[in-house]
Amino acid sequence: MWKRSNLKRNAKAALKANYLKCMLAAIILLFAAGSQTFGGSSTSTVQDASDAYYESLAMMEMTQTPDITATLTNTDSALTESTYETIYSRAQELAQDPSLSMLRRFVMGPMQVIWDYISDFLGSASSFLLMLLGILVLEPICVGGARFFLDNAKKPEEQTSLNRLTMAFRDRNYMNIVLNLLWRDIMITLWSLLLVIPGIIKSYEYRMVPYLLAEYPEMRHKEVFQKSKEMMRGQKWRAFVLDWSFFLWDYVSILTFGLAGIFFVYPYEHAVNAELYLELKRQEYRNEYGSGSWNQ
Repeated sequence: MWKRSNLKRNAKAALKANYLKCMLAAIILLFAAGSQTFGGSSTSTVQDASDAYYESLAMMEMTQTPDITATLTNTDSALTESTYETIYSRAQELAQDPSLSMLRRFVMGPMQVIWDYISDFLGSASSFLLMLLGILVLEPICVGGARFFLDNAKKPEEQTSLNRLTMAFRDRNYMNIVLNLLWRDIMITLWSLLLVIPGIIKSYEYRMVPYLLAEYPEMRHKEVFQKSKEMMRGQKWRAFVLDWSFFLWDYVSILTFGLAGIFFVYPYEHAVNAELYLELKRQEYRNEYGSGSWNQ
């Protein structure tokens, strides 16, 4: 069973070996992820991301509540809708703090200004054009980012090239990558329309889709989603706790007006997620075959 401490230690070692390129890759991915659109303008998408980030930061105050702290730190807890509901409700209450609202603007503000300007420049066609930009360009870049951090994790001594970020555009399976990512977004959106909590759970179930496509761009729809589901079976709550373990780093990023995020936190988080994928990949193979790992 994987441990957060091991993932983070390996991630730091990989970052140290190729720090500058990891930082540049994380900046590009931050811009791409913040500007993706699906069924709406980039402005609303960035605002939604900002709101979600804001509510997440507000959860830091929960550490003062013993029962909630126990819930977050108990990795053996079951991943249930009631658990998510408790955390989400508490976040909504704390998100009314105006001081946190001001702080979050230092992180998301510049990105929102940029995409507001693009939206105004394009005029009435902006929603559709930016949606196409997100589907055809930005999401494939995110897959390329997954490939970059995977390669850097596996062979940090080889100085991974930033051209990994564009691997999807140079692969003959480009449309397969685009369609799989689009289907993932559609499914998460549809589940989110039912309630927020099922959408969150589905997002964790499909968490490994970009990494699978980064390594196996030829993998078809049914296989890639089934493989992600298998890898995340029994791991969603542990991955959820892993995400929350970064909240202090996120707070440091806000206090430094985003500088800590750019220079360390964002590349660190990407590196840890790559380590998580590789560990789940090895675990899945061991469960199926007893030893060894998938072909790299």
